[in-house]
Amino acid sequence: MPRKKSTACVAHVKDVDGLASAALVKMATGSSVALADYGDLIDVLSKIESGSEVFVCDLGMNEIISKGFVGEIKRLSKKGNVTYIDHHPLPPSLMEEISKAGAKVINSPNECSGVLTYWHLRKNLPRRAALLACYAAVTDYMDNGPKAQEFIGGFDRQYILMEATILSFAIAYSGGNENFLMRVVDSLADMKPPHQIEGVVEFAQRHAEKMNELLLTIGETGKSYGKFAYAESEEHSLGHVANLLIGEFQVPVGVALRRDPKNGLSEVSMRAHFKDRHHLGGIAGRMAKKLGGAGGGHAKACGLRIPTSRIPQFLELLKQELDL
Repeated sequence: MPRKKSTACVAHVKDVDGLASAALVKMATGSSVALADYGDLIDVLSKIESGSEVFVCDLGMNEIISKGFVGEIKRLSKKGNVTYIDHHPLPPSLMEEISKAGAKVINSPNECSGVLTYWHLRKNLPRRAALLACYAAVTDYMDNGPKAQEFIGGFDRQYILMEATILSFAIAYSGGNENFLMRVVDSLADMKPPHQIEGVVEFAQRHAEKMNELLLTIGETGKSYGKFAYAESEEHSLGHVANLLIGEFQVPVGVALRRDPKNGLSEVSMRAHFKDRHHLGGIAGRMAKKLGGAGGGHAKACGLRIPTSRIPQFLELLKQELDL
């Protein structure tokens, strides 16, 4: 009798969308879960045994990692199966390359990864598991997608907003604590609501207090550059800082940056007002290429990692991009 394939899921470590996607895969397949960011994705994949059933969720591709990613897909697909689920823009040529390497590609810019994962695995999931997709859609600013609207309409919206927000705040406050994040994934896979997961409410409250402090000081720490406002911060959740900048300075785009003195790199998060016409993910990809970094995302939210020495050039390039 042939040996049954083991199942593994690798998902984005930083937000509700990635963790909810991982929980849905685990619930539907009984998979093991590894959480990764773009910098360690290839290393995480390289540790998965060939012959496995592998799901990769909410990890968009860029030129820096695509070659290594395709190589791992080829290795894993020789004896196993790979399903790549993501919502970030994927160039047709790269989509074709990943498909030819052996992966089943599920990609749409209209829905978040959590929604795409639920829809793909829905036959093996209880209807109530759609709540996880709703949490992902709300916190990823993609609750206007056709499927997301359908799912959210099947529950109480205020309940979804509360659970999604405390989960997002708790993840932000955790600062990437692996034990806490894995507890979240395991608990969501057991259909435990966020407010009942150990540590979530406490962490969310602490993060809310930090947000309140930021509201009082962001006007002093930030600076307006016309069409965007910029601030440097030590906060783990730079996206929340970027959102506060939009309101404080009444600009279309907020930009938050955190320097890492250990490796000479800086993490950047950008958020856009819902009326802004720019596609931040496309801007991030173009700038990252020019600056020797990596980046991408979707229309209203994106992230980059750039050499710290090139921050002044980054600011100048962003001015040019937003003036187009």
